[in-house]
Amino acid sequence: MEEKRFKSKRQTIRYFRDKQKRGMINGYLKGSHSKHQIWFDFTGKPREMEQILKFMRQLGYLDEQVMKKPLTFLMENKPH
Repeated sequence: MEEKRFKSKRQTIRYFRDKQKRGMINGYLKGSHSKHQIWFDFTGKPREMEQILKFMRQLGYLDEQVMKKPLTFLMENKPH
């Protein structure tokens, strides 16, 4: 019986040097392209997933944390 092998859907982890991160950040700060376009140009991947913002925090371009909305909400007519 032939064994079937499935490719993993996990993405490979990419590591960027500080110089590469700064290149992405500087391209974004110039304002000529969106974060998604810059990410695609550097990596060839279509989904950026807030990595450039993460790099900006790591390298000191941003000091404040982004306030996230809480996930909880009130249910007034909740059945018992």
